[in-house]
Amino acid sequence: MPRYHLHFCHQGHVIWDHAGFELPGLGEPVRAEVVPVEESWGDVLLTVQEHRQAAAIITDETGRILLVMNA
Repeated sequence: MPRYHLHFCHQGHVIWDHAGFELPGLGEPVRAEVVPVEESWGDVLLTVQEHRQAAAIITDETGRILLVMNA
C-alpha cells in the first residue's frame, strides 16, 4: 500500500509527519486498520479549520505534495 504523510503548518511552524500512514489506493477496499488513521487525520483537519492561518499538507512517500488544505 502507498504511504502518505499529513504535515501541519501554523504561524510559520511545520509539524512534520515523519511516520506517515499506509492507506489503500483508489478502488481498494478499506480495511479496519485504516479507521484510526482516518480519525487522526480528521483531528488535524478540524484543527486546520479552526485556525485561519493553519494548513495541512498531504504528501506521498517521495515527498511530492498531493494536496494543500487551508482554513
